[in-house]
Amino acid sequence: MDRVKESRIMAFAGILGAVMYGIADVFLYLGVDVFSRDVMASLRVPEWRLMASMCVSVLGSFLMILGFISLARLYKESFRKIGNILIIPSLLCLGSILYMHFSLGVYAPVTFMSAIKAGIPEAQAVSMIENAKAYLDPLTLLLVFLGYMTEIVLIIGILIGKIRVKRRVLLFMYLGYAALT
Repeated sequence: MDRVKESRIMAFAGILGAVMYGIADVFLYLGVDVFSRDVMASLRVPEWRLMASMCVSVLGSFLMILGFISLARLYKESFRKIGNILIIPSLLCLGSILYMHFSLGVYAPVTFMSAIKAGIPEAQAVSMIENAKAYLDPLTLLLVFLGYMTEIVLIIGILIGKIRVKRRVLLFMYLGYAALT
């Protein structure tokens, strides 16, 4: 198999991995009003759904790593030596996706349920989790920023002709974002 075809397959695997993360999030947030003021609504997730989310996201993680390898190859071919620097935000973004899913999506409900089972009052358990999340907020914002940096590098690379992808790919990207939104 030639390198271009292999990279395309790995890029598709990365996209599939991102979709799998969306499916994993459905297990966490199905039937939960995430915009509700009820903080405990997202903490009362049944354990089977947490485990299903983790299993799906492990496979999604593997596929996303393949997509990252494809992106690293693309950066290396397109930007030469500077590609090694430009890929760093993407690597951190990949790590952040894994981090945010497990620490924010799974950690909080598991911690809440464990605290309740240990006899800690609900209000105290919620306060404990909110304090833990407050420490994570600056890191989460940084990781979201790094994710957008990856997107910006791709768009600029396509527009200036460094990345040999047809410009209509941008149209598909934005139509995909609109469809997801």
